[in-house]
Amino acid sequence: MNFNARANAEEIRKLAAGSVGVNLTAIGTAPTHPAYNILIVNNTDEILQFGWYQKEDGLKGRLALPAGTGITLDLMTNKKGKDGDLCFPVGRTIYVRQDGVPTTGNVYVTYFYGEGA
Repeated sequence: MNFNARANAEEIRKLAAGSVGVNLTAIGTAPTHPAYNILIVNNTDEILQFGWYQKEDGLKGRLALPAGTGITLDLMTNKKGKDGDLCFPVGRTIYVRQDGVPTTGNVYVTYFYGEGA
């Protein structure tokens, strides 16, 4: 058995509630490594929509999170697809927009990736 791979996390991305508008706004920068797990936290006081660009249909809202909640996107569960490893690719940014108007808190995104020892 090989135990040389390790899990790493990129620096957390953060956007203040006051910067979340009616249009999709990037939450920090895109990941610099293929992400196999993503943690998204809505620490604001309103429901927010999160989205990303997909070549099939462009930039759209793709999930909603209630105030004070988070979600982990675990792409490692389905590691192999017909085209290779399933991951959130380098350069694909997560965006956020209002469902309601947030007045307090922040949104956070952390991208996790694997690396050999």
